[in-house]
Amino acid sequence: SLLVVEKMQALQVDLNMVTCGAAINACEKGQQWGLALALLSEMLQNCMTPNVAACCAAMNVCNSSQQWELALEAFSKMPLGHQQTVSCCTLAIVACEQGEQRVRLIKLLESIENACAWGLASAA
Repeated sequence: SLLVVEKMQALQVDLNMVTCGAAINACEKGQQWGLALALLSEMLQNCMTPNVAACCAAMNVCNSSQQWELALEAFSKMPLGHQQTVSCCTLAIVACEQGEQRVRLIKLLESIENACAWGLASAA
């Protein structure tokens, strides 16, 4: 991650949510799951909250590269609001299925159900 960040800085690219998010999306298209996760980690270390698209791109490249454990790890580090989006939940479910993680899948589905119930209760 440091090399990517150093190269971006050497090219005088401002490290912000937009540039890092675009780089993560490029990593997804290039199937570079390691770089995508490194950039996501770099964002979190620099107190930048990655947007849903960047988080989903990192999870998606992990899933498509058979790195389901890393996809679930990325999911667990996301802000709670991102975890409750349909796209991020779907990618987490796919990761559980890939890794045949039935217990984790059940816990994930229960947490989704609880979040939905909480959301409905707070909206009432």
